[in-house]
Amino acid sequence: MSDAGAPRRTLRIDLQFDGAAFDGWQRQPVARTVQGELEAALEKLLGAPHAVLGCGRTDAGVHALQHVSSCRTTHPMRVQDLARALAAILPRDIGVLGVREMEPAFHAQRDTLWKWYRYRILAGPRRRPLDRRVTWWQPRLPSLEALQAAVAPLVGAHDFASFANVGSAPRTTVRTVFGLTWSPCGEELHLDAVGDGFLYKMVRTIVGTAVQLARGPDPGAAMRAVLAARSRPAAGAPAPARGLCLMAIAFRAEPIPSTVPESVRPYIDSGATTDTTSDRGTTGGAT
Repeated sequence: MSDAGAPRRTLRIDLQFDGAAFDGWQRQPVARTVQGELEAALEKLLGAPHAVLGCGRTDAGVHALQHVSSCRTTHPMRVQDLARALAAILPRDIGVLGVREMEPAFHAQRDTLWKWYRYRILAGPRRRPLDRRVTWWQPRLPSLEALQAAVAPLVGAHDFASFANVGSAPRTTVRTVFGLTWSPCGEELHLDAVGDGFLYKMVRTIVGTAVQLARGPDPGAAMRAVLAARSRPAAGAPAPARGLCLMAIAFRAEPIPSTVPESVRPYIDSGATTDTTSDRGTTGGAT
């Protein structure tokens, strides 16, 4: 069917993916990426190349429980048919959560109101081989209180230049973090991070730095010094990518997803009433 003269449509595509075998989200000339797989599938189904814009550029090895992208097309295929077709031809490490038609101006990155990431650490003397792709094993960790003290100074609007890793060029390194909370979950320790957006490897660098500083006498003061330095060498090495997952994101006028636990909802409520999207630029957002 020809789509010549058909109206241009804006589609939203929600995906879930296991990032272990991907070299991140963003399309690359040779490496396997989520964006590359999605665009190849769209070209096969719609008969022409379609550029896809993602809500953020997850790093190599990072997972996503929900990742949102948008694209524009004149093809008349119904969204429910496109969702089924994408699910059939995409590789097994990418799942299609849904496809919907949006307002013409919808922009998957610029219109993001908040993002929720979770970092999972396996804490204890025993390895769990079945979880090695999704956790960072640490035989010994500082106390929960020390870890929480280390991340507390990062909540709020700050210049996160100390956590801006080489590999991206954001227009600004200022971001607003609505909440950073460590919580135990069985043998694991989770850090939930909610904010208006995150710099390249920012969440992983927060985790690695917090674990390092929490072993010292005053983790909060040490982290405030790192933040004030506005220099990447002041922070620690990023934690491994495999422990990080993009859990959920939301856009204006959307309800909080049912997957968001009660412990995280207060931070998301805060973000829903604090619109900072116009201040942070559109080139960051990766972790």
